[in-house]
Amino acid sequence: MSKPTVQSVHASLNEHEKICAERWRTCFKQLEQLNSDITFIRNWIIGGIGTIALAFLGFILSTI
Repeated sequence: MSKPTVQSVHASLNEHEKICAERWRTCFKQLEQLNSDITFIRNWIIGGIGTIALAFLGFILSTI
């Protein structure tokens, strides 16, 4: 088995960098989507807690 040449190592490294760059772009897109999904769910939870708190307050005030 012969030693790799500088040109073959360079070409291999360039190909590796292209593949990794695409993987990183995919990861960042998925993380951005995950972040927006978490924000959406958090807003729904906050709204639900607010609704429950108002309903509970209304129940307490109606019994007084």
